Amino acid sequence: MENKIEDIKSIEKEIEKVIDEKDFYRKEMIKIYNEDKVIEKASSIKGSKTSAIVKNIYEKFKLIDNPAEIYKKASYFKDYKNSYFEAIIIIRNKMMDSKNNNLFYSYLFMVSHYTELVIKAVLLRKNEEIPTNHDILNIFTEEKDFLTKIGLKSDYYEYCVEQLKQIKEYASNDDFSMCFRFPLDKKYKSKIITNKMMNIKFDDIEKIVNKQKRFFIILELMIVLSEKDFYRKVYEFALELLNEVNTCLD
Repeated sequence: MENKIEDIKSIEKEIEKVIDEKDFYRKEMIKIYNEDKVIEKASSIKGSKTSAIVKNIYEKFKLIDNPAEIYKKASYFKDYKNSYFEAIIIIRNKMMDSKNNNLFYSYLFMVSHYTELVIKAVLLRKNEEIPTNHDILNIFTEEKDFLTKIGLKSDYYEYCVEQLKQIKEYASNDDFSMCFRFPLDKKYKSKIITNKMMNIKFDDIEKIVNKQKRFFIILELMIVLSEKDFYRKVYEFALELLNEVNTCLD
């Protein structure tokens, strides 16, 4: 247990470091626009040089699209995931205190939906269409390259996959959220919760819940890694714009 606590503390320190790095990029980006007056400088450039800069900047800007819009959309997902996480804690505490197996249905729904919201908040920062399905294990595995590229360690990634596979063992199809919300399919025929789920023992629940504490903190790390990567891209765009403008003004 002590090693697990130390591991979680280590990940929390990683989160603090990533937040500091994100804030650095954010502050530097604001400095370029406010103190270096990059927009004012760009507007003072005349003639063909202006159109060349605009074309070059437009191509680079497409990589991040509209940062304010991406930030707003990701914020919506973060607000929702925070709400579901608070519900997870409430249900988890009640379940562990009462040893009530029936709460495991609603607990796993909260966990699966919270996880889906985290993953999709992270993917929004790719500036691509996010998946509309709810197969979180499939979405997660398809995005391995992106998740590791933004800084998620391979052992953290594998741990998340392991946890998602464990959740899937209690559901008989890929729509996790549906499985934990309804006992029957849309035609009121096939059961979509497995026998393993129906017959689970509290000792098994306790083991799953304890392991998921590390899972949750890794997901939170994934969120801040995606934010840092996003702010880094915006900062590099702003820096490139400043360099382009200053070159033309020299």
